[in-house]
Amino acid sequence: MKLTRLIAAAAALAGMVACAVGLPPVTALDAQTAGVPLVALQRGRDVYVAKCGGCHKLYPPADYDDAAWDAQVHGMRKKARLTDGDIAAILTYLAAMNGDPSFELALDRASASGPTEGHGVVTQ
Repeated sequence: MKLTRLIAAAAALAGMVACAVGLPPVTALDAQTAGVPLVALQRGRDVYVAKCGGCHKLYPPADYDDAAWDAQVHGMRKKARLTDGDIAAILTYLAAMNGDPSFELALDRASASGPTEGHGVVTQ
């Protein structure tokens, strides 16, 4: 019984690592282009892998636009036990890496009023 659990845990971990390998790493150029600190992008990627990759295939950020990611992430808030900080970090990473031009608008909104109720992107 313990061996079965150990094998299942190892398989789950291997799956998460394999999925994470397919995601582009964040770079200083990504951070500069997005106007977001590199540490914020890396944290967002880490939270995305940890919180989302445990149960789902990790889709590349470019697969969805900002609005679709926002809906997906907020839709998983309770089930994935996402905090406001987790949501902001994940959405910052996804928005910065997906190439959606509305990211600049999201940054402007977040800079002007700051994230509300866990919405928005991290800019500091």
